[in-house]
Amino acid sequence: MEYIYFAVSDSYPGMVKIGRTDRPIGERMSELSEDDYGLSGFDGDSTWEAVEVIEVEDNVEAESILHDHFDSARVEDGREIFYSDDVSGMAGEGAEIVDATSVDLLSAGVENSESIFDNADGISEAGMGTLGADDATDILGEGGDISEGILELGTVGIGIAVAAIAYDKYKDEKVVKEAVNTAKEAIDEGKKKWDSTAETRKKFVDKSTQTFNEACESPSELRNQVQTKGEGLISKLRNKFC
Repeated sequence: MEYIYFAVSDSYPGMVKIGRTDRPIGERMSELSEDDYGLSGFDGDSTWEAVEVIEVEDNVEAESILHDHFDSARVEDGREIFYSDDVSGMAGEGAEIVDATSVDLLSAGVENSESIFDNADGISEAGMGTLGADDATDILGEGGDISEGILELGTVGIGIAVAAIAYDKYKDEKVVKEAVNTAKEAIDEGKKKWDSTAETRKKFVDKSTQTFNEACESPSELRNQVQTKGEGLISKLRNKFC
């Protein structure tokens, strides 16, 4: 993937960095933050966060075109930082100029950004595999706030990436709602498949029970062994599959 990103930093209010990368955006933001990227002579810490991302066929050419287009707003020669109080508007304008496609931040690779997990209380506590299909369906089907539903569901079924986007900053975005709907559909489909195998599971247990009973009727030392171990096995089969 070839991206053009529009990033901001608290160290540079009212300014935007327009850059390019072929890697996940989160990796590039980490590099900029670790290097304290900024204007010449800057002495301090700068943390960068991508707020808009567009996908292009050739990010080298696209970046050059956008830098030229917004050159009148460039803060300093030799730096990819531009004045702007409307990052979304700038990104939208840039996308039209270079015939680009807007990309949601998660698919562009910002899931590793620490800011996504701010206020996401309970994700780690939710754990893995602590809820069944019925529990998950109930949670997502309560009709409450989308982000609350995902947080309660945690990492079950839909994974940590979807749980992370419960962060309030993204809860109203289309990608979040689509992810929740996809998760609900997967849960419902899984439950339907489980219910549809009820007859097959019953036949399996009944056949196992029949085989066990026939073994118990045989007058041999094996009978006692089969009966002792078989009773426990049949009980487990019934509890698990019926």
